Amino acid sequence: MKFKKNPESGDPSSIQQSFEKLSLNVHCCRYWWLKRWCIQRLSYPYWRLYWNKTPGAYVYYKKKVALDPEQIILIPPHTAFSTNIEAEGEENRQDYCLEGGLVQTAEKEVEARENGNILHFFIHFNLGYTFDNISPAIYHFPAEPDLLKY
Repeated sequence: MKFKKNPESGDPSSIQQSFEKLSLNVHCCRYWWLKRWCIQRLSYPYWRLYWNKTPGAYVYYKKKVALDPEQIILIPPHTAFSTNIEAEGEENRQDYCLEGGLVQTAEKEVEARENGNILHFFIHFNLGYTFDNISPAIYHFPAEPDLLKY
């Protein structure tokens, strides 16, 4: 197929395409420090994206997945997963414990690191009916430096 000029639409094909509607709705976007984060069977009707700047925490759904600077974690709605921090240990496991807070300044980030806390970035969101009905799972992707800039 050869074209002598760029098509006005930018699409060189005349084939009509149909796509599901993507409807992004962000519920929260936060950067926290965590001292304790043990939750059993956490499940909500929205997606979760996690990236931890410091290692030491994990999520569990069928298998343990570390939350560390090298990967981004994506969890679909209605996935019943658990969380914990390695230092907490299984012997002190509770159904729910959360101790942490918002990191708003570079000084607060340094303080959190010095206190041995986990630096945890998270976004909760929905994508619309079709994309919010994905099978339960935990997906992880490399945290590429170019991606982390955003």
